Amino acid sequence: MVKKSSRNSSIELLRILSMFTIVIHHYAYHSTFKWWTYNIQYLGALKVNLFLHFFGKLGVDIFVIIGAYFLCEKKFNFRRPINLMLVTIFYSFGIWIFLKFILQTADCKI
Repeated sequence: MVKKSSRNSSIELLRILSMFTIVIHHYAYHSTFKWWTYNIQYLGALKVNLFLHFFGKLGVDIFVIIGAYFLCEKKFNFRRPINLMLVTIFYSFGIWIFLKFILQTADCKI
């Protein structure tokens, strides 16, 4: 018989909300808002942008804590970090090769 693990829906909801705040943080950080120009008419936009930054960083902290909570119950296995390193190296070199040889232009040097 397969042991079915019960999922805590409130923690899953908190994880989803933290992912949403991370996406909002990326939107606020990479948006077209010009941080270097300070004008009194942009004060409201600056406050909203800083508010989104704060909640995005809070979302990252919550997401990491939830992940650590689920990992602390698992037994340590040496294969997991080795597998993570191999996958990371594989995709890093794959992306580097793609950018180096496929998307190489005269203006951009990687």
